Amino acid sequence: MKEELKSNYIIRIRNSTYRKTFFVLALIGIILLTSVIFPLHQLLRGEQEKNFSHLMNDKAVAVEQYVSKIMDISDQITSRSAIRNQLSLYNQGKISLEEMVNFSKPKLNDAITYSDGIEGITRLDIKGEVVLTLGENIPESVIRTSSLHSEKISVQNPISINNQLKIIVIAPIFDRNNNKLGVDIVLFNSDELRNIIKNYDNLGETGDASLIYPTNQNPFTHFFEPRRPHSHLGLAELIGQFHPTSSVEKHTLPVLENYVITFRSVKNTDWFMFLRMQQDEFYRVVNQTILTLSVVAFTIILIGMLGVFKIIDLFVQLLLKNQKDLEKSVRLGKAANRALIAQEAKLQGITDTSQDAIVQIDAHGRTSFWNPAAERLFGYSASEALGQDLHKLIVPKRYLNQFEAGFAKFAQDGIVDIVGEIINAHAQHKDGHEFNIALSLSTLHQDGQWHAVGIIRDTTKQKQYEADLEQLAHYDPMTGLANRSSLLHYITEKLHHKQGCDCAIFFLNIDHFRHINDSFGHDTGNAVLQEIAKRLQDNFAQLGFISHLGGDEFILVTESVQEKSDLEHLAQEMNDVLTKPYEVLEQSILHLSTSIGIVAPLQQVESAKHYLQFADIALYRAKQAGRNTYRFYHAKYVNEVNEHVRYHNALHQALDRNEFELHYQPQSYLNNDRIIGAEALLRWKHPVEGYIPPDKFIPIAEESEVISDIGAWVIDEACRQGKRWQDQGYDLHISVNVSLQQLRHQNVAQIVKTALETSGFQAERLVVEITESVLSVDKQLLANMLHAIKAQGVSIAIDDFGTGYSSYGYMKYFPIDILKIDKIFMDNVPYEKDDAAIVVAILAMSNVLQYKVVAEGVENQDQIDFLRQQGCHYYQGFYKSPAKKAPEFQALLDKYGTSPNGFKHRKNAS
Repeated sequence: MKEELKSNYIIRIRNSTYRKTFFVLALIGIILLTSVIFPLHQLLRGEQEKNFSHLMNDKAVAVEQYVSKIMDISDQITSRSAIRNQLSLYNQGKISLEEMVNFSKPKLNDAITYSDGIEGITRLDIKGEVVLTLGENIPESVIRTSSLHSEKISVQNPISINNQLKIIVIAPIFDRNNNKLGVDIVLFNSDELRNIIKNYDNLGETGDASLIYPTNQNPFTHFFEPRRPHSHLGLAELIGQFHPTSSVEKHTLPVLENYVITFRSVKNTDWFMFLRMQQDEFYRVVNQTILTLSVVAFTIILIGMLGVFKIIDLFVQLLLKNQKDLEKSVRLGKAANRALIAQEAKLQGITDTSQDAIVQIDAHGRTSFWNPAAERLFGYSASEALGQDLHKLIVPKRYLNQFEAGFAKFAQDGIVDIVGEIINAHAQHKDGHEFNIALSLSTLHQDGQWHAVGIIRDTTKQKQYEADLEQLAHYDPMTGLANRSSLLHYITEKLHHKQGCDCAIFFLNIDHFRHINDSFGHDTGNAVLQEIAKRLQDNFAQLGFISHLGGDEFILVTESVQEKSDLEHLAQEMNDVLTKPYEVLEQSILHLSTSIGIVAPLQQVESAKHYLQFADIALYRAKQAGRNTYRFYHAKYVNEVNEHVRYHNALHQALDRNEFELHYQPQSYLNNDRIIGAEALLRWKHPVEGYIPPDKFIPIAEESEVISDIGAWVIDEACRQGKRWQDQGYDLHISVNVSLQQLRHQNVAQIVKTALETSGFQAERLVVEITESVLSVDKQLLANMLHAIKAQGVSIAIDDFGTGYSSYGYMKYFPIDILKIDKIFMDNVPYEKDDAAIVVAILAMSNVLQYKVVAEGVENQDQIDFLRQQGCHYYQGFYKSPAKKAPEFQALLDKYGTSPNGFKHRKNAS
């Protein structure tokens, strides 16, 4: 009985101990879960949300950089001084709409062609009326809402044109006095923006990225269709339930209808960058990790409870049973230990499979954990890294002081200022090279000392992408030189740092560069521009700031050279460097020259744009002086530039207003002084200023496309007048001049054929004159054109012979009939032996090759006697008569008579 009571007492004690032990261990388990599992869960959730927010922020930054780029492009378009001046003149009523459009349209077309992403430009005048539209038409609704009161460039909400999303930039236009002139509405395609938004890297299976903006119909509307319109909660519904302002600074990302979202506004726009992902997928890794850790913890607690219970039971059984029961309990304890080891192995597997490096150090800075990702990232195996000072392994030497200062604070009290943040830093690989990393730190207290745990990711590719975007924003991708935006910023900084600016500016332009593109193609032209940029960098980079404005325009800003004589010397050096022969793409291009406009250091300049305007005026003066030279800016040049603009605009209307006339200068036969022909010379009678000298308006006409229309009119009018004289019985030739621009851009042979057929003038009586310099351009194109003209029976004459680039090879290649000795050689004949020798040589060569020769610029009897002595047959000049109107020239025909033979074609010329 005693034994039974004793056994029952022991069993009651055992059962009571079970209950107490259960409650104690359960309480310990709850405390552990609360103090470890929950904070760890919050930490992992926080890291996941930060990564998601940074991904959204990266996309928002890319959109902002795109917005900045299209705003810069639009600003460059509105800043073109020549086009802007045209709009100002139009607003003032000084020129017509047609004049303004004809001048501005080619320039703006160039902007569309060479600027990335532009599909259309609509220009409004100061009244808000449309004055010019290029490329794709912009809807009237957009034009109506474009504010003329806007004082800065703005990016509008997108519109849909032909089911294609387009971006609108409203760019106000100001003159150099900051007076508003109008507005440019620039239309961009959305391809680049679409590529940014539709990049779903790191967004998993349910992640979605959207760019949204407010409309009248909805609080917010998306730019592009969402990635998965079949999702549980569509993008439009999600936006309708939540009116975002910013989620970047939130500690916990909002969750709506099972979606985690993050967003922020896009600078300079009403847009928002918006990312979302289904909550299940978003927190899946975190939840799985916590679940695994919880299972491990519960398992450990459960095993502990079972172990304790078993120990109690064993203790009781020890009182009741023999040694055999005790041995059995020991075996059970070993089994529990093996289970614990297995769970720890699972936790190790999680860290081993992480794509981010996980590194732990103790209070002495020695590594105590080093996962496989850390081995791959830094090059050290775990056996090499564990126990070593971390700063000796991965911290670059130049950052050691910074690292040691932060570590000392951590070792003392476990405080790290950057805990919970993601910072950008530099790390060092085992082989010595450095790379960019993103680092997230946390601390924990174990075994009586502080430990730091870092999660590290390689951001080298991300940094390179950011650097590439920065390069595109500030540098010309073709030449590598600073672009216009960087140049304006550089000059502005100089102006802000000083009361005035002691910079000198050299504005370089390659003379007739478009001929290279026309003759050799744009690839060769681009290669030449790259070589020019290289020469400037190699020879003058040490002097200051070099920029490529676009096309064939380059800028050098220097503070190293101040005196005018030094500036002139530098300009000559630059010209010498840039005029050396170019050999690119297997092409040997000679005869390149440069015109340079120089602005000497000025103390009072309003802005960087004014500096460039002054340099542009000086450059115009250099071109006006014959190119291949330099000129300094002076305030008086502004009037000359205005005159150039006035004539340029008036030339476009002169043809329609019948302001052009042809005057005829006789060409005479030396033997009997009879007139054999006439050269038709263009004259412009301005309705206000009277006759404008040809040397003023013809170079301006040749700079624009109007020369082609004028040249066609000259051919047509000369043939009509020749027909009138032909019908009256006058036997003479009519010579017309054809410009290089006509030969390049018109079918001159067809124009001649049409003029002859329309007028009825005999082809044998027409002479087409080209200047000798034309022979140096596209040989095959010119030969084909001249042969086509020659085949109609028309004669070909080379004007200004002896001043250009002709050679025997060229002369034999082209169907030439007549050579005209330039006036520059005749001026000093027969008094200057050198000039006389040149004329004799030309006559001798022409006699052998059976060319007819006309001596130009004959003004006195001594010249007539010399030409007769040397066997020249024909002459032209003031000795006979200056150029006269048709009625006055007809009086000369009646006075001197005509020669029935006139010019004869050279044998075997065609």
